[in-house]
Amino acid sequence: TKAAQMALARSWAIETERTGPRVTIVEPKPMPTAVRARFHPGEDRDALTSTADEAARIHRVLVEDQLQRLRSLPKPMTTTLWGTNAPSAPFYRDLLLRHPGLKFRLQHGHDLGCRMNFAICTSLRHSSRVILLGSDCAQLEKSHVLALDKALDQHDLALIGAADGGYVAIALKQAQPVLFRHFTWGTDRVLHKTRSVARRQRLRHCVVDTLHDIDVPADLSRFPTILERAGVNKPIGEGSL
Repeated sequence: TKAAQMALARSWAIETERTGPRVTIVEPKPMPTAVRARFHPGEDRDALTSTADEAARIHRVLVEDQLQRLRSLPKPMTTTLWGTNAPSAPFYRDLLLRHPGLKFRLQHGHDLGCRMNFAICTSLRHSSRVILLGSDCAQLEKSHVLALDKALDQHDLALIGAADGGYVAIALKQAQPVLFRHFTWGTDRVLHKTRSVARRQRLRHCVVDTLHDIDVPADLSRFPTILERAGVNKPIGEGSL
């Protein structure tokens, strides 16, 4: 039963308090998932917390953590946050207030590839190289950014792969729109196809590391501290975040 499972988890948390590993039990807010609908038929789902709101709380933690890690990047590196709403939106306004010197630009494009290509082309008008990072990778560190930058000294394209077959970061010295066209984003073939296109374009390229990102609720099991700080639990919903 769930009660027995919780008793076991609490017992384990007490036993490992000094020796580790740390056991964290986070109580989620009731959410209108398909599982809950089966166990609570007829419940007023309008009174429940939406899965989108809970996912947004996790996203805020991921973005804030990444910005904190990037604050100590050496000059002349600068950080630009590409957002989906105006900088006056509360989420972006608060981030810009907490991170002086952070630049902000609006995303443009009908799909992920178009938005990434727009950000890269725009950035290269003012810089000799650009490193584009996803906000859904809690393992990205400043050292990864520096490794990508160093890789560009010998390559035209540098990537950090995702364990699920995509990639979490891409670095370029010149605009390469062909790398973002006709892709089915979010699949396990994105990195493979990107490298295939790079080879056809005769681009010198490398993958400097492979990390885990967060695309679906199951991915959150690797990052319990993210869940704890966001105040949510692993079973957020059946779809992607």
